[in-house]
Amino acid sequence: MVESGYKVINTSKERNPFNNCYQLEDTSIENTMSVIHHSQFFIGLSSGISHLAWALNKKVVMIAGFTEVGHEFECIRPYNPNVCTGCWNKYKFDAGDWDWCPLHKGTNRQFECQNMITPKMIIDGIRNENL
Repeated sequence: MVESGYKVINTSKERNPFNNCYQLEDTSIENTMSVIHHSQFFIGLSSGISHLAWALNKKVVMIAGFTEVGHEFECIRPYNPNVCTGCWNKYKFDAGDWDWCPLHKGTNRQFECQNMITPKMIIDGIRNENL
């Protein structure tokens, strides 16, 4: 995305391994909201910060294979129908298990719903929306 002229900012407290991505130092909710407010769009998971970006009237590119398409608000939603998806809508969630994957836990298919959403799929979604 940097090659397209975007300044990419990581608003998460967790550091990222990406080149050319500015790490937000002040991750207070007030500063995070300000950064999102002044952004063109937001890329994130199905989480509170994506909902916050949506509430701030920003286009959201959501990476969320564990929910079914249409589960969240209207957003740009890269989707890979060729892998296991939608477990959130089909199985009882175990909130105490951070590795929750009801069908493929402990296998090379664990989290394929998220992992098989490629950067190209995300970039194509952004380009298709002319962001």
